[in-house]
Amino acid sequence: MQRAVILATLLMIAPAGCAPSAGTPAGAPDDSTPPTDAAAEKDAAPAAVMASAAAAQSSSTPAASAKPETAKPEAPPLPKGTVVLHVGDSFVHSGLTQRLRELFAPYDVKYEVRAEHSTNSLDWAKRMPELVASTQPDFVIVTLGGNEIGSKHLDVQARAAERIVKAIGNRPCVWTTPPLWMEESGLFDAVAPKVAPCRFFETDAVVGKFIPRREDKIHPTKEGGAMWADALFAWTLRERTGPRWELQKGPESEIAPRGRRGPLPQ
Repeated sequence: MQRAVILATLLMIAPAGCAPSAGTPAGAPDDSTPPTDAAAEKDAAPAAVMASAAAAQSSSTPAASAKPETAKPEAPPLPKGTVVLHVGDSFVHSGLTQRLRELFAPYDVKYEVRAEHSTNSLDWAKRMPELVASTQPDFVIVTLGGNEIGSKHLDVQARAAERIVKAIGNRPCVWTTPPLWMEESGLFDAVAPKVAPCRFFETDAVVGKFIPRREDKIHPTKEGGAMWADALFAWTLRERTGPRWELQKGPESEIAPRGRRGPLPQ
């Protein structure tokens, strides 16, 4: 009897110890077991193929081409024998005209210079109609502002600039400012929009560096005037569009207000 009880107990314990865990079906792989290298490679293969195909499709599809830049048509060679009228104050004779005369020489330009010390836009507004009529220029350069830098009557200077441009008529022209030696009073912002269709050449902005001055610390030296002239002449040739001195229309930024300007550092 005792043996029968022991045998029955053993038979009951054996199945419980040998049974698989309740959470994992017999014969099923354990999800917690990390995949082998071969399995990982097998799973990664489709992703790699898809990426490769996407790359191939991308390379075979032409990208949207950028909008080509419109190159400015090259102006025809400047003909010989044109007339250039240059008016202004004492800055005109501060190395500027001396160098411009040299630069104009190969083109057989008749360079008419009319400049006087201590003059301003009001003076030249009165003289321009007669000057233009007598010289019949193909191109006009105006160099003014040196005696108006500290003006408190900017509206007066602006109206005078308009009168000068009106006298020039439909001739190509450029209004060039003096290199600054002190802060200007807002003159450039007042005058710039009034000189259209003439172009506005802001000397310090184009030259981009300090122009050497004489002992008065105001007027350029001969070398400084040559720097100014070289920049003005090169700019003018770049801006030409017509058979003579016709210039392309200036960008809005050329006459946009920029606040008071000061002299460039030495």
